[in-house]
Amino acid sequence: MEGKAGPLGSPWQARPTLTSRRHVMTSARGSPWQESPNLGAGSVHQVEVAPTLAGYGRASERGLAHVPVMTPSRPSYRRPPVAEVALALYVSPPLPLRTVSLGRLWERWRDRYPQSEDQPPLPPVMPETFPHPSPSASIQFSGVFPGVRVWYLSEGRDRVLQVQRDRLVLNWRRLADDQPYPRYESLRPEFEAAAVQFLEFATSEGLGPARIAQVEVAYVNPIPLGDRVEDPARMLSVWSGERSDDFLPASPESVSLALRYRIPHPETGEPIGRLYVEASPAMHQNVASPEEEVFLLRLFARGRPLGDGITGALAFLDVGRDWVVRGFTSITTSEMHDIWELEE
Repeated sequence: MEGKAGPLGSPWQARPTLTSRRHVMTSARGSPWQESPNLGAGSVHQVEVAPTLAGYGRASERGLAHVPVMTPSRPSYRRPPVAEVALALYVSPPLPLRTVSLGRLWERWRDRYPQSEDQPPLPPVMPETFPHPSPSASIQFSGVFPGVRVWYLSEGRDRVLQVQRDRLVLNWRRLADDQPYPRYESLRPEFEAAAVQFLEFATSEGLGPARIAQVEVAYVNPIPLGDRVEDPARMLSVWSGERSDDFLPASPESVSLALRYRIPHPETGEPIGRLYVEASPAMHQNVASPEEEVFLLRLFARGRPLGDGITGALAFLDVGRDWVVRGFTSITTSEMHDIWELEE
């Protein structure tokens, strides 16, 4: 991924099928997935996004100054389809990390993350700018050492800390169908502790000031297809399937979707980040489950910290998480809410 790619570096892997535009995602042993051009936090699954039908035009920008009314109760589901969550921060300028430095950093985390794997580095992520997004292209200078990316994995391999020169990411991934989702409230303090240690390490090693430039939270939801749910209109509230005439078939062979919304400051209304929504067909497989066709719905919020240091970063994460959860409910249908058991 280039430019708008986020920090997630997901540990699933996607490979294109031979017969269609759909892509296969496998989470066996948690190999990383291919991030979309926007998902930047380095999700640990790999997925390629098909051509979009809607999304990044001026129309999506016009309504973005709207500040939605936040009700006291955030939507919650007893059986959410979420298969991965990623929390990430980006630092600027990138730290001069080397392999020996990463080994010393691991000593701080080894009791909780006893396994490690080397991964290719993720491309730089451009900052969110307003009124228009930064160009998606990134500039790479020849002769500049790109650094490394390392995964530090928990004993069960469902939690992954990812580190490279410009970012720290915590991923949780569902490796079995019956694995419970731990909820944001338990992942947030784990990410906070790792972030504090990461920044303290940069200072103690003399790697330079690690200024938090951006923060990101992402949720990945593979929605199984089949007899019960096939029509996109039954899944996505924004999809009507209507046509102006009868030339095209009523049902397209494949549907992909990309949307972008500005996130306003909770008090001032000024834009502080963006919510990205991407949906595309894929093939999904857990370690012990057969491969199945899914509609992959990804939501991620990225923006600047709401204050200095870790406190400001966590403040945006909380706002971004709220937008992801509420946006997920807003963009999906009541029929799907019943399947996922939306709590009243």
